Amino acid sequence: MKTMRQTGPNRRLSFLKAALDLFSVQGYSATTTKAIAERCGVTEALLFRHFHNKEELLRAVVEQFSPRPLFQPPPTAIHVLPPRAAIELLLTGYLDSVWANRIFIQMVFTTPKREQTVFEEIWTEFGKQGLYLYTLLQERSDRRELKAGVAAATTDVISTSTSGFLQRILIEPPQDWDAARNAYIANLLQILFDNIA
Repeated sequence: MKTMRQTGPNRRLSFLKAALDLFSVQGYSATTTKAIAERCGVTEALLFRHFHNKEELLRAVVEQFSPRPLFQPPPTAIHVLPPRAAIELLLTGYLDSVWANRIFIQMVFTTPKREQTVFEEIWTEFGKQGLYLYTLLQERSDRRELKAGVAAATTDVISTSTSGFLQRILIEPPQDWDAARNAYIANLLQILFDNIA
């Protein structure tokens, strides 16, 4: 086995990155500390000099890579843009945040009951994004820029569609993220605005 020549902090970071990658793909339970050490080219004994057990390693991964907050609040310009452009801006920011943090999100969602607090924080942030969307749609409906009464149903359609899109791209990542995101948003908005504008 080839041993990597690294300093303590660099070696610790390489363990954390390897653990994040393996936890996100295989799940926490299926990932062994031996596999993490092997990914780094060192022995399991060396891994245990840095972390007493796999639980401690998981907590360190969460501390190192947890994006807090996961999503930025929508820009203030969203309130003055035309409805379609405002929704596009909101969706682009949301999808880009998920894409940028996809490995961490996958890890959290495949680590049942181990990091419940982080899972709940992320779930709450997803909920806030839905609320931003609903508020935006309701505001535009009140201004008569969109049909009356479309906010709740449109929020549900966008949320369900976006969830399906994200599940697909997490399973099979696109070669060109920007192109995939833009095509998805354009198609979704075309279908929506035929019915809600």
